[in-house]
Formats: sequence, C-alpha cells, structure tokens
Amino acid sequence: MKRLVYLAVCFLLYFLTACAESGSDREEASYTVEGEHFSAQVINGGELILDLPSNATTGYTWVITREPDCFASDYDTYIESGNDDRLVGVGGISEFHIIVLKDGEGTMEFQYKRNWEGGETAGTYELTLTISDLQIKSVSFEQVE
Repeated sequence: MKRLVYLAVCFLLYFLTACAESGSDREEASYTVEGEHFSAQVINGGELILDLPSNATTGYTWVITREPDCFASDYDTYIESGNDDRLVGVGGISEFHIIVLKDGEGTMEFQYKRNWEGGETAGTYELTLTISDLQIKSVSFEQVE
C-alpha cells in the first residue's frame, strides 16, 4: 500500500512539473512607449496599439503606405477627443491595431495626408518593430520627412 501511495505521489509530482514546464517559455510583456508624435501600447508581447494625433475635420488622415512582412495592421479607427459641447474642429486620435506575423525587424510607413487635392502630405513617419519569439522586443516611431 505504501508503495502504491509513493508511486501515486511521484506520478502526481511528475505530472505537475511537466505541466508547469510545458507552459509558455516566453515572457509576454505589456508596456507603453510614449513619444512626441505617438503613443504605443504593447499588449501581451504580440500586439501593439498605436495612437497617432489626428483631426478628421482638416481632411488629413493617416495612411499606411508601406508594410513589412513580419507585422501588419488588421484594423484602424478614429476616436474623437472628449467633446461634450459638440464643437466643430475638435481633434482626436487615429488608433491602429498591429499584430505580429513572424520574427524579424520591419518598418511600416505612415503618411498623414489628404487623399484629395493632389494628395498633400503633412508628414511621413516610420514604425519599426523588432520581433523575437513572436514577441515585440523594441518599438520605434520616427518622422522621416
């Protein structure tokens, strides 16, 4: 009987140890990167919410003009700033949801532009991510023009 209990305890310890080790070996980090022209929040290491200042009433919108193969934007939305008085011309943010596709380093280009009047551009920016083990390791967002 003691031997049976001993074997059961050993099996249970082995099983619990194996379960603990089979979990994710990667650390899923969540953090926020603030910059002069952006805010980026990494969620569980593999998603990024990029907030860019925007004002839809000017006719300018954020447009992705170049995409890498290691990450992509699966959706974006415009969020008007708190405007309880319903004032005209109040700005907001354009929010882009970025997902990791594979390991590597890539750059996504954004232009703040009008799609009419000849496509006037107010600025070009690059979002660069370094991805390892399907986790975002570094975030950079810089103006290039």
